[in-house]
Amino acid sequence: DVPRLSALQVRLYAVCGLVLFCEGYDLQALALAVPAISSELGVAPSTFAVALSASLFGMAIGGAGVAPLGDKYGRKPMLILAMVLTGASTLAALAFASTGWIAACRLVTGIGLGITAVNTAAMMGDYAPARWRFMIMTVLTCVGPGGAFLAAMTAPAVIVAAGWRGIFYVGG
Repeated sequence: DVPRLSALQVRLYAVCGLVLFCEGYDLQALALAVPAISSELGVAPSTFAVALSASLFGMAIGGAGVAPLGDKYGRKPMLILAMVLTGASTLAALAFASTGWIAACRLVTGIGLGITAVNTAAMMGDYAPARWRFMIMTVLTCVGPGGAFLAAMTAPAVIVAAGWRGIFYVGG
């Protein structure tokens, strides 16, 4: 008596997995770009400490403060909002090369990532058969580090081909 997954469930898990994969990539973007950015700006990499922390702080704001609105407005609209915030703020980081601007953009990126993490997990749990819920949520949650891994493996080639901005173009 193994429950079968419907086509809707399979598509939903594929989309959630892709979203989490992109989230993992985007979370690593700045850390991978810092050496090239600091070289271009002529500043020490340590000046990016606030910018690197801003995305994590933003994730806390997005996850605890904004993501619960998915219960009121729906998870799909919240995920769309999160992806727009994440993509737009990642691309906005390209507009001005300063540590303050990048930190502000990464804060907004983090808010989007926090909304994404909470609402994808909730959506996966909502649609998963009770018997498979834990396994499905566990497997799909592990996809995010796959995106971070891909970012780390491709960053050197992207930086050579397109400079540090290329990492943000891909993430955005």
